[in-house]
Amino acid sequence: MSQEEIDKLDYPPTHQYNLERLEPLGALKKRMRLISSQIFHGERFLDIGCNKGFFSLVAKQGCKIVEAIDNNRDYVNLCKKLKIDVQLSTFREYNPDKKYDRIMMGNVMHYMYRECGDWSFIIKLAAISNGLVLIEAPTGMDCKLMKDAIPKHLRKNFNNESFMETMNKFFTLKSISNSPSQGRYIMLFERINLPTVAFAIHDGIKIIKQDGESTVYKSKDNIIKIQNNHTEKDEIRIFIASHSPISNGIKSLVYNYGNYQGWTEEISDQIKLKPYTNQEECFQKLCIHNIYLAKLGYTEVDMSVSNFWPDLQMYDKGGIRHVTDVDPLCYNDLQTGWFFTMFRNQFNIPIDYESIQLSLKTRNSFNIQKMYEGFITFKSTKISLGRFFRK
Repeated sequence: MSQEEIDKLDYPPTHQYNLERLEPLGALKKRMRLISSQIFHGERFLDIGCNKGFFSLVAKQGCKIVEAIDNNRDYVNLCKKLKIDVQLSTFREYNPDKKYDRIMMGNVMHYMYRECGDWSFIIKLAAISNGLVLIEAPTGMDCKLMKDAIPKHLRKNFNNESFMETMNKFFTLKSISNSPSQGRYIMLFERINLPTVAFAIHDGIKIIKQDGESTVYKSKDNIIKIQNNHTEKDEIRIFIASHSPISNGIKSLVYNYGNYQGWTEEISDQIKLKPYTNQEECFQKLCIHNIYLAKLGYTEVDMSVSNFWPDLQMYDKGGIRHVTDVDPLCYNDLQTGWFFTMFRNQFNIPIDYESIQLSLKTRNSFNIQKMYEGFITFKSTKISLGRFFRK
């Protein structure tokens, strides 16, 4: 890799550096004076919007694992030549399999906001974070360049108050300073960790459900769900599911010897809904749920009335998958695919299965979001959105 190849990509001017000395130049030098060195020393570092790779290269000197994502193919190709472990992906479509104790977001947050249409991407950020997050970004329309970056219908909520309201649910602000770029800030956040508990079977605990994926226990105070073959990727998707607007949430995560095992929930005295009851209401709730998930790159594959309490809160969380992880066997055949078989075992109202199948086959979260928004918009279970889908 030569300096010439790096300099050939002359945009943005805030990311110029000398490769041999790994020395920031110009505006990047000013930025580095304000960025806490803590962010480059840890176990796992994720560079969101890595650009020409400078921050990833610096992190390689102080972190054991360094990974990066960017949606610009030129930057990704450049970073690969620099021996950076990089993926071509937006944050929305990013399919994480681990958590990071160091995350860097350099001037990409407004794109993440635009991509999701709101601040919900912060939930995904929280799901993959267990340490420090460094964000350099504008937090409102006072940055003049945001008039071209943020569509008019999204500008109302693109403000510092809304941003901090969401961030404060998951992070503590440790420091903030003005960026050399007009209307932008350099902010260092620390993750507020969820409560964790250890799990051990004793006389006061009984099994209430067991299948190939998990075992559900009931104690005096909690429902405990222990996943089989649990991974960090499971922890991430369960966290995302628990923050759905229709979810009953979680009380704590279950850890054993530092490893994720499952989660706990509040005990409810409600009796779950039976198939074919409250169908229209449940279907609309599932649409809201899937719209939220799609904004983060996920979807629900367990579309069951039986996953709801009578108050229409959804208690099951195990059915969400990243859109690229959904097994094609579940949706390829409208008659035998288990996604549609399960659907018919729970709903007997007319549902446009063809549009659902078409959206899932694209493995594109925008198509899935648009499809479920169609059900909401038309207040119907029958739509035809094929012509709108991205290929």
